[in-house]
Amino acid sequence: MYQKILELYNGIPTLESSRLTLRRMLAKDYLDMYEYASNPIVSQYLLWNPHDSPSFTKKYLKQMQREYEAGHFYDWALERKSDGKMIGTCGFTVFSERHNFVELGYVLNPSCWNMGYTTEAVSRVIAFSFEELDVERIEARHMDGNWASGKVMMKCGMQKEGVLRNAVRKNDFYKTVYLYSILKEHYFHVDETT
Repeated sequence: MYQKILELYNGIPTLESSRLTLRRMLAKDYLDMYEYASNPIVSQYLLWNPHDSPSFTKKYLKQMQREYEAGHFYDWALERKSDGKMIGTCGFTVFSERHNFVELGYVLNPSCWNMGYTTEAVSRVIAFSFEELDVERIEARHMDGNWASGKVMMKCGMQKEGVLRNAVRKNDFYKTVYLYSILKEHYFHVDETT
């Protein structure tokens, strides 16, 4: 699986869904990204802090270009088809060749919350993971309090597996994390019956 991921992500594939194009992040996306990445509401349940300036976001995206080239970065920009705006990201935060699983992460501009974009993006990445990468298992996690993220996971067919008490540390506070997953056999069974 690792070799397949490296091959794919050296030229990150563009994926399509009904309202989104999932594509490589570009340096030109910095203002769209800064719009949401600078908002403390967005990062309150994530392990990074708000971006402090557009120039910081621009530097971050330039660094990500190098990571793409090295095959070390596995995140798509979510581009809204209706206007070409980059409204968030979705991709792999972890992948394990040995255990043949990936972990998904995502973030979305608050102006697009409650419109189904995150569910659409996560569903497309799940399909890609099982159908193209042939992974056995997909995981996702959310911090305590981020119930909207848990709802996205369940809408995408994931099941809650457990509670990891004080599993992460953010700004000197320990946070409980909820773990969800979907297995290949469940994905294809669900897909065949819908």
